Parts: sequence; C-alpha cells; structure tokens
Amino acid sequence: MKKILIALTLMAGLANAQTVFQKPVLCADLKEIIKTVTGPEHKEKTGWTIVEYRNEWGCIIGASEKSELATNVKIE
Repeated sequence: MKKILIALTLMAGLANAQTVFQKPVLCADLKEIIKTVTGPEHKEKTGWTIVEYRNEWGCIIGASEKSELATNVKIE
C-alpha cells in the first residue's frame, strides 16, 4: 500500500510539472493539402511545412516562412 501511495504521489507531481499547448490544425482531403503546399503561392517562398497524413486525409500541423536554429536556448 505504501508503494502505491508513493507511485501516485510521483505521478501527480509529474503531471503538474507538464505544460500542454493546443493549436489549431488544418485537415482536409490529402489531394487538397498537396495542392495547397505545392501551389503557386508556395513555390516562390522559402520555409517549411509539416504535413501529417493517413490514407486519403492530411493535416498541416506546422508551417513557417522563416525559421532559425535556436542554439542559445537553456533548459533548466
């Protein structure tokens, strides 16, 4: 019983320490997603787009016109 209480206490502490972010994603028929990310508006731009897909559906889960590598971020 004592081990169970300790485990529950540790799990509760870990759950409280995490921060969860939510953001909207654009999902549609995969053919439409591909048309969107390869269309004329995208061909002249630099940047990146992350597409998650499964079967006939796809979601744009991230995109940016500009980005840079964060080399000075300190995690404590």
